[in-house]
Amino acid sequence: MSIDNKAAQTATSALQALPFKSLIGAPLDACINAQANAAKTSWEFIQNVGLTEDPNTHEKKAVNVTFQYNKNGEMINLVVPLLTIVPIPFLAINEVAIDFKANISASASTFNETSSSEELEAGGSIGGRVGWGPYSASFNAHANYSSKKDSKATADSKYSVEYTMDVNVKGGQADMPAGLASILNILQSSLTEAPVGGGITISPKNSIIQAAAGAKLYIEATAKDSNGLLQKDVPIKFDISNISAGLVLKDIVATRGTREGVAQNTMITVISDENGVAGITLEVKKIEYKSYSAGIMDIVVTAKINNPNDPRGGTKDVTTSGKIRTTEALPPSRGTIKLSETSFTLDSATTSRTVAVGYTNEAGDDPGKTGEPVKIKASSSDSNICTVTPKESTQNSSDKIDFTINRVTVGKAKVEFETTDGAYAVVDVVIT
Repeated sequence: MSIDNKAAQTATSALQALPFKSLIGAPLDACINAQANAAKTSWEFIQNVGLTEDPNTHEKKAVNVTFQYNKNGEMINLVVPLLTIVPIPFLAINEVAIDFKANISASASTFNETSSSEELEAGGSIGGRVGWGPYSASFNAHANYSSKKDSKATADSKYSVEYTMDVNVKGGQADMPAGLASILNILQSSLTEAPVGGGITISPKNSIIQAAAGAKLYIEATAKDSNGLLQKDVPIKFDISNISAGLVLKDIVATRGTREGVAQNTMITVISDENGVAGITLEVKKIEYKSYSAGIMDIVVTAKINNPNDPRGGTKDVTTSGKIRTTEALPPSRGTIKLSETSFTLDSATTSRTVAVGYTNEAGDDPGKTGEPVKIKASSSDSNICTVTPKESTQNSSDKIDFTINRVTVGKAKVEFETTDGAYAVVDVVIT
């Protein structure tokens, strides 16, 4: 008799009917949705907490937090983007483990039992007597038959299906995306210090300029409002006072920004550039060695900046100051002044006399060779005795310059000739 396989077939069908797509796909789909919701939460946090929208331009701007602190005796605003000091929620699922177990058991048994018996009953008896006389016999016969048949069959089959599934999800604060990290780095670098109420700074605040003709000093000023925003296209005025004796400056030059009005050797106004900076260059024109003395000059810088606290969009004046120290004068690179004569006498019959004056540098070259004109000044030690004309003249070539010494009255005097590099010569004059 063959084994009944219906239970096995039923168990196999049950295994094939299990919803593997739902069992495995549903947890993964839930994780994906959770990850998307986490990213959306991060974006909403940045939008609602870290950014604000300009109602006029609808531009997004970073929300800043302003702290005040004392820096070297001055109250300073520290403007910090909010997103750089608060944690941004950025959760991510790091690992998803799905453990699935299916247990299907099936069994089948068949039991057949057959027993057979037959019973037939038939009976009878025969008796009699055979013989004659004393030679006779009697007999008796009896017969019995029984038959019986029974049949029994038993079949048994069973199956069971069992499955379990464990889902383990691990998550935490994820690594920041590269783009967001770059943005936060930019915001971090935008930390700004600004004077309370706005202000202006100069660099260098304390500087030094060499006491020599042609020496230069660059100074720049930067204007910011109370939010630390650079103030472009605002007038910044530079004033220099307490000029060292014997130090002559050229007119100040605007080297960054645009000059406004007329520049002088002690004052200039410059319109700041797009970065809120105005720069100037000071240059020493000459050193008057006889009267020069080193000292400290003052520089005062004022600007008219925007006032963000004024709803009408007003402005306010801000001021700062600095010092410029002048060095000791360097020994001049002196050339030589040659005179046609170094002394003479004017009597009553002579009213004037001409002296030829020529300059050569240390190398013995005159302006005609170097191509650099030289100014020669002339002066009398006592103009009541004699005078000299012209007071100043420029030697442009190899030719000498003629100066005329004029008689005034009887006496002695000196006529001095000097160049800007310190070359010096003198003529002794006697008036009789």
